[in-house]
Amino acid sequence: MSWGNRNRQHRQPKEPASIGDTHVENACSLINNTMLRAANLMVPYSPSREAVLPMLFADDTLIKLQAVRGMVNTTYQWKKYRVAPGVDLSIDFRDALVPTIEPEFLCVQPERASPLLNAIEEIRAIYLQYEKVKHVLRWMNRNATAGAVRHYWPTALQLCRESPALANLTNTPTRFATPRNIGEMLQLIRDTSATMSASAMLPSDAETRAMRALALRFMSQPGDGVDTFRTDEVLVNF
Repeated sequence: MSWGNRNRQHRQPKEPASIGDTHVENACSLINNTMLRAANLMVPYSPSREAVLPMLFADDTLIKLQAVRGMVNTTYQWKKYRVAPGVDLSIDFRDALVPTIEPEFLCVQPERASPLLNAIEEIRAIYLQYEKVKHVLRWMNRNATAGAVRHYWPTALQLCRESPALANLTNTPTRFATPRNIGEMLQLIRDTSATMSASAMLPSDAETRAMRALALRFMSQPGDGVDTFRTDEVLVNF
């Protein structure tokens, strides 16, 4: 047996992609942008760095650091802090009244931090809505034929306008292969269709939030494919 034949025999089979992986990932980037626009519009809370620091650190820590401001030279200007499960808050300490604070000094002050934590959970809810859209899109790409995608989730035609497989389906086909486990996806299909219908009503001038001294990072979660789903890491300017 030649080496070429042996390599061909051990080559992994290509995963199905009825929509096209490139078109799906391009759509996911657009979905991220829509999520950021929705979060900026629906959660207007935008605290300053100076307002957030007393929410996250004890008073005596801040007093001590203010006393040595200008006397120490910190290496890192941005630091991230785990402020909620799966969520990091990054703070830019350039020109702050205190030097960069190490994460081990984080001490959330519950009586002060509730507006911050509530806003984070509101943004998380919006983030998860759009992560569901990405999950359904990726699932359809792997598990449904183009005809089944058109029948069960026509939202994909708006998300992946450049996909040749979907562009050729001007009408819902009368015959298509029913995807395995489609019943488990029906509620997500309904939810994500509603999410994207609502996103179409965002004002045309709705923008993403500009970068300032605060940023939220929602961490990627692998999911198990049944009760939970994969989520992407997404950065939200705050």
